[in-house]
Amino acid sequence: MKLKVFGKDKIAAIVFFLLVALFYGNTLWNGFVHDDIGQIVQNEYVHSLKYLPKVITGCTWEYIFQGCRDSNYYRPFHSLSYLLTWQFSHQPWFFHLVHLVYLFVAVYLLFILTKKLTKNFFLAFLTALFFLIHPINSEMVNWVATTPEVLAAVFILSSTIFFIKYREKNLTKDLTWCIVFYFFAMLAKEPAVSLPIIFILLDWKFFNKKLIHLSKAASIEKPVLSEVSVDDEVFFNKDDFDLGIRLNFKEIKPYFGFTIFFLAYIGLRFAVLRTLVGLQPLYYGIFSLKERVYAFISLFGQYMLKLFYPYPQNFFYYFEKRSNFLSFEFILSFIGLIILFSSIYFAIRKKAKVLAIFLAWVFLFLWPVLFFVYSAGENIFSERYLFVPSIGFSFLLAYCFYYFWRQKKNIRIYFLVFLIFLIGVCWGIVYPRNKIFHDDQSLYNATLILNPKANSIRRNLAVELMDGGKLEEAKKELDFIVNLAPDWWEIDKVYNQLGEYYRIKGDFDEAVNFYNKSIKASKEQNYKPYNNLGALYIQKNEHLKALTYLCKASLLDPTAQEVNNNINRIVTLIEAVKTPEGLKALYDDITKGGVFTENSENKISYSQDSCDANGCKFIFISNAPQGELIFPFLILAVDDKSEVMKITNRMFDPQRKMIGLELLFDDKDKQKERAITFIFPTCDGLYYKVQGTLKTAEDKK
Repeated sequence: MKLKVFGKDKIAAIVFFLLVALFYGNTLWNGFVHDDIGQIVQNEYVHSLKYLPKVITGCTWEYIFQGCRDSNYYRPFHSLSYLLTWQFSHQPWFFHLVHLVYLFVAVYLLFILTKKLTKNFFLAFLTALFFLIHPINSEMVNWVATTPEVLAAVFILSSTIFFIKYREKNLTKDLTWCIVFYFFAMLAKEPAVSLPIIFILLDWKFFNKKLIHLSKAASIEKPVLSEVSVDDEVFFNKDDFDLGIRLNFKEIKPYFGFTIFFLAYIGLRFAVLRTLVGLQPLYYGIFSLKERVYAFISLFGQYMLKLFYPYPQNFFYYFEKRSNFLSFEFILSFIGLIILFSSIYFAIRKKAKVLAIFLAWVFLFLWPVLFFVYSAGENIFSERYLFVPSIGFSFLLAYCFYYFWRQKKNIRIYFLVFLIFLIGVCWGIVYPRNKIFHDDQSLYNATLILNPKANSIRRNLAVELMDGGKLEEAKKELDFIVNLAPDWWEIDKVYNQLGEYYRIKGDFDEAVNFYNKSIKASKEQNYKPYNNLGALYIQKNEHLKALTYLCKASLLDPTAQEVNNNINRIVTLIEAVKTPEGLKALYDDITKGGVFTENSENKISYSQDSCDANGCKFIFISNAPQGELIFPFLILAVDDKSEVMKITNRMFDPQRKMIGLELLFDDKDKQKERAITFIFPTCDGLYYKVQGTLKTAEDKK
């Protein structure tokens, strides 16, 4: 007895559910890895519903970087998923469970979509099956940070299903859901913007819709222009410019909705990130035109190879800028691109319209990561970028399998055995690989075995080892990077970490050496070695020296919490100094201790004073260079007897460049007029000395 369609669909869903559990059930024992830590564990914005507006007004890395101006990622559904998941559980297993639910939904939606397009249950089942078991998607399933990939797939498939329903029944509600899911897909991940091209292909070849009417004359022959003369001026008949092109507004109505929501997405993205296409290149520098063309073609070839032969898989692949168009890699990749487009063309000619659409699907959702190489980060080639394109590839596999299944009925049992064997092989690749995502160390070690040149992964491993107290193992990894890639663009971070190693070991001189190497390598743009130098000198009780480094760190990143904490520690210690002896010692340390030197240039000038019976107020005008920071808590005043005066209030007016100081009199201060010297220490290790006069109220009279 044949199963009813509903029954078969239900059985298919159960099979997909069991296969998801079979292939990826062990991911529930994995923890958070790599970007998961910063995006989830350390991201306060996904811990409380009070930050719900941040889903729209913020970006993925906003909490870590304290802003979105240095981010490529505007993916509200990414943040929303984390936020809602966190409300139920903070544990990694629950995030992995949600990830598996997303995967199951994507697989089942692909089954529904393919069945609607082909009206063939078996072909739809095979497509969803190959998509589920393909090893290339294991990285996406294991890594929670790839939530945008799977959500984009869910929304893209949903939008496409509703587009087909709209074309079949012409119901406004179906069109509405189609447009809404398209908008959601863009808010999940950027490549979804290409989806309307799939709809155009569906209209053109699947539904035979005439979006544009082209007259016979316009399509076959070029019209001849006829001249019309009026008062010796030559004009042309307006009909000469009628090329016979007419838009079919009834049929293109959905595309107005897509355009409006696309523009809305662009507006939101620009409002938050202040950019449309991502950051300027950080990892590989500027690509020349030749290098970009080479990267586009060669990366395409690598992605196609991974679809056909995904083994071995790795978390981080080596990439090198090239422009050798005669290389074997480039030529093969170019041939592969020609084959793909030729296949689309011949599929259209042979009226294999669904095959043509799914072949186009592969390219349409892959081209953004090929073109916008700057936005891909350091790991330009990444397996997770194939998740949505592999939908089209899965249909190709299913189509080929089904073709031979129909043609060779007498050997179907062998095809079935082969299918079971293929499932077993894929499981044998995927299931063990899931375990390497258990934690950062297992992931990083497995990655480095296959790609020793993954410098950022090796440095991350060193950080993990150092945090775990395995100092010598961490140093070994850091030394490997220094020897292998001394010119690596993030070598400053390696030097900084080596400085941390020596500081922990108690070799302060060597620690200072590596911190200074880090500063030089970063061209004085990395705040961390400055902060670590400050922490080192705090450890040595050289607080003034620590302060100069911490100040530079703060100027580079005013939001860095560890820097502000270190500065506050020193400020608290200095403000606790109240006794005349303590203040005199502090004055001597500034003027004679070797940390600060006097700047002979007269950048701060004495302006005016006003005194009464209790004390005096002094006003100074600062002409110090912009960006030069004066330490207000280190401003001191000493009289002509070398006695430090008590400054009870310090006021700053940056716009008027005014500094106000207030001194209160002790009984002995009221006796007579005296000269007074003020010192203004700065972040650059300099101090300005300004002479003034302390006058009592009686002196004024």
